[in-house]
Amino acid sequence: MTLNSEISSRIRDYRPRLPHQRWTPVADQVRATVAAAVPATCYEARRLLYVVGRLAVWADSGGLPRDPGVWLRTETIDAFVLSGCPGLDGSTVQTCRTWLRRTREALVWVERGEAPPVRIASPRKPQPPYEQGELARLRDWAGHPPGRARLDGHRGWPPCLL
Repeated sequence: MTLNSEISSRIRDYRPRLPHQRWTPVADQVRATVAAAVPATCYEARRLLYVVGRLAVWADSGGLPRDPGVWLRTETIDAFVLSGCPGLDGSTVQTCRTWLRRTREALVWVERGEAPPVRIASPRKPQPPYEQGELARLRDWAGHPPGRARLDGHRGWPPCLL
């Protein structure tokens, strides 16, 4: 897949607010990584440039090889997040972690031709598994079997629900 000229120029012209001497050694690899990942993700190039650039500079300053394959390892991403993602705060850190992991998935998919993994999501506020009417029918059902089966059917129910 090819990038349109606007995205290509945005990637090529990207300059982060980082010291020049820290950015320059990793700049070309960051740009190439983002150019390869952008078509396979739903994120804007500028956002990926920001987080991949931060990760690359952090990894380089920590003595890791200048290799996107090393930067985007799960353990490197997690170490970056646990270090506090220098320059980031709060929920932004978790958002950056997500962007980095999606970048990794996109590149694995591109390199190996594999489908990206299925993303499973759940609501932040869990819902109870049964509604009150369903609980009443279950209690009623559990009270009908004879003898020991009825006792087993009521086992585990909190006393307030019996």
